[in-house]
Amino acid sequence: MIKLNKLGLYAWFGGNVSIDSRFKAIKEVGFDCVSLYWGDDYLSLTGNKYETIKLVKEKYGLEVENLHTPYTNAYDLFSIDEDKANAIINLYLSCIDDASKYDVPVIVIHLTNDNCNPNNINLDGIKRIKTLVDYAKVKNVKLAFENLTYNGLAYLDLVLTTYQDDCVGFCYDLGHDHVFSKNEFEILKKYQNRLFAMHLHGNDGKWDYHQRIFDGNIDLVKFKEVLQEIKPKCPLSLEVIQKLNFNSYAEFKEYVKLLKEDLLSLVK
Repeated sequence: MIKLNKLGLYAWFGGNVSIDSRFKAIKEVGFDCVSLYWGDDYLSLTGNKYETIKLVKEKYGLEVENLHTPYTNAYDLFSIDEDKANAIINLYLSCIDDASKYDVPVIVIHLTNDNCNPNNINLDGIKRIKTLVDYAKVKNVKLAFENLTYNGLAYLDLVLTTYQDDCVGFCYDLGHDHVFSKNEFEILKKYQNRLFAMHLHGNDGKWDYHQRIFDGNIDLVKFKEVLQEIKPKCPLSLEVIQKLNFNSYAEFKEYVKLLKEDLLSLVK
């Protein structure tokens, strides 16, 4: 059995309930922490991020394990357009500031999009990351770069090889890994000592559906064996995102309870 310190849940996992009810259920079911999307592009879902994080921490006493940075323009980090590159750097710097202000230990960053070229990486983008690394050290915040597409692994490898700093690490996304490597979990084993965050969700190996971990064909027996081997120190956290409708708060809370049971099944 894996000794776990915390169980986490990405806050925006679906359901026709208010933001307040969402965190109420998460707390009552017994999750320890949540991760929050730290952008302004889904306000109807997330609400004002500054009001939301106060609600989470002050009203419900939940920890915020990480802030997920906006990702729509993530690949601008490698743009030849300096204005675009500077804009994304400044966005990430502001996320580091907010993480420090609200005592959130980690921010999660996408490096690429689906169309990145692994054979022609703009090395200026790699150099630009030093600005983030230096600032993260000052602010005592960790940078967790996430595995995305198969092509994007070249970018992730280069960043983690270039920056060996203690504040630079890895966010392991199980669903992404399954789409592109089919139950090998090699990237998790490779960077196990730099693991700052986990996004656990299921799919059929064809598309990134963000289903419950059992709603797909991931080899969970094998995955559990890997977890037993590496004994992750970061929270074991779900990133399930589904469009769901519930007839009552009780029904919604029961779904959140099932999500927690999904997590617990990985460590029994």
